[in-house]
Amino acid sequence: MQSKSKLAFNGAASDAILMPSEGLTFLIRTDARFATDGFRKNLLATIQQNSSAAAFNPRAAGLINGSDVECAIKQSVHEAYEEWGHTVLDSISRHVNYDLYGIDETVRRLNVNFHNAYVLAEKIADNADTFLKQQPGYNPNAPVIYVSLDEMFHQCRSTWGEIAFSRLFSLKGDQQFGYTARPGKPPIEDQVEAFAQQVRDLRDLTGQDVKIIVLEDNVRHAKMLNWVIDLMDKHNVFDHGQLACISTCFCSASQQEREAIVHQEQSIPLVAAVEFQSKNFEVSTPRDLLFDGYVVEVDGETTRLPGLFMDVEKLFKVCPEKVESFSEEIRGASLRFCERIEAEWGVAVPLSWFSGAKAIASVTGKQLDTRMTDVLSDLDLQLNKVPGVVMQQNDLKNKPA
Repeated sequence: MQSKSKLAFNGAASDAILMPSEGLTFLIRTDARFATDGFRKNLLATIQQNSSAAAFNPRAAGLINGSDVECAIKQSVHEAYEEWGHTVLDSISRHVNYDLYGIDETVRRLNVNFHNAYVLAEKIADNADTFLKQQPGYNPNAPVIYVSLDEMFHQCRSTWGEIAFSRLFSLKGDQQFGYTARPGKPPIEDQVEAFAQQVRDLRDLTGQDVKIIVLEDNVRHAKMLNWVIDLMDKHNVFDHGQLACISTCFCSASQQEREAIVHQEQSIPLVAAVEFQSKNFEVSTPRDLLFDGYVVEVDGETTRLPGLFMDVEKLFKVCPEKVESFSEEIRGASLRFCERIEAEWGVAVPLSWFSGAKAIASVTGKQLDTRMTDVLSDLDLQLNKVPGVVMQQNDLKNKPA
């Protein structure tokens, strides 16, 4: 039976939402700007450095100044990324191992709910504010600090902190190790020390203990949050502040798991923008197949490796017998993305423009200046074309951005 994909675009979806009763549901935060930020900057720099060549391609013709070019690049890359993303979701709907979710063969379809990432981040900060105001003895003048555990959150409140870490994977992706600082960030211990200093400084400035709000993208289990809380405790973060609550975008944690998030033997309140009780869902990040990736170690340095170059069966829960077909389709979509940009802008798209370039170069043996189309073409896969499935787009007023 051929699967069907149904797409719906939402704002924050902050009120109660109805989870589809049939099929597998993906919850995805719109991420085009985040996923393609580095790529767009590289394309813009190349166009600016080679304006004479760019003038001969249709996309750049008639553009007067730098801001016009930048806007055109933003639209161009967004459209190409959107096409890539829809193709990827098409492929996932036909290749995902529905048996892992206990989904009957007669209702095997993929329901995709997009949520506006910007609005959702604002919403969870608002939720935390509302929670504080509802607490007994609430003091509107008490200092509050927000600490983000998610790299897609923008600074939407003051005072703001960050503890940037990720799970470390093997190059193949079949093994997971401990937590490590995100690529480009200081060691985790240094980050927590810096955050502790922020809390101390705010306490000294105001003369009052600080309310600490932890912002997270998804809560399913207590283990990781308890690890973060214990780490903050170890570095004396709570000597000058109180952990008020955890505010998250998505939550499917059972009541037992929620109560297991503790500090000093007390459960920490958890506030969620979207809550659901279903095993047939994933908070999904398809961009990890090419435009982002999993944190790995290459030459003693942490970096990201896109999932296309790793174990897609394990990382994306693909049916074992469909791994080759899935990989071929994702490679084909990725090739078309690069070819589209090259055709529109009259430039070669090198491997170095992608965030996982260093790791890709390591596992493929390619140089960073190799055209990405050549990198993809030389992968040990055989391309084939599989007819796409029908996608129904609802609520297009909140199209991904």
